[in-house]
Amino acid sequence: SETRCELCDINWESLNGEEQTCLEAISAALDQSPNIHTNQTLSKSTQAYPRVLKIKAQWLELRSELVELRLSHTADQASYQQLLTQILTTTTDNCMQRPPVVDRMLNSLHFSRHERIQVS
Repeated sequence: SETRCELCDINWESLNGEEQTCLEAISAALDQSPNIHTNQTLSKSTQAYPRVLKIKAQWLELRSELVELRLSHTADQASYQQLLTQILTTTTDNCMQRPPVVDRMLNSLHFSRHERIQVS
């Protein structure tokens, strides 16, 4: 909701707490599939805030452009698969660092090589 306000040249900090709460609820409702009950509740709660109604109208005007922007910034399947492959090869190429066998055995039985923990 803050980002949407910035896109409409509205300072988020200039809004009071109730207006911010209303706009966050409206933003969440716009991101989800339409729900009649939620929309009716939001409509009733926003009637007291004319600035919120104007901001919501601006958001609805920008909705198609925001969808295009979101789609242009999401990665396609090929680049996503390439990223996952690079992560997998990087992690498999690096050896896991393990302590010597003696240290592992000693630490699994008792912690004599470690200092005692001081409990206050």
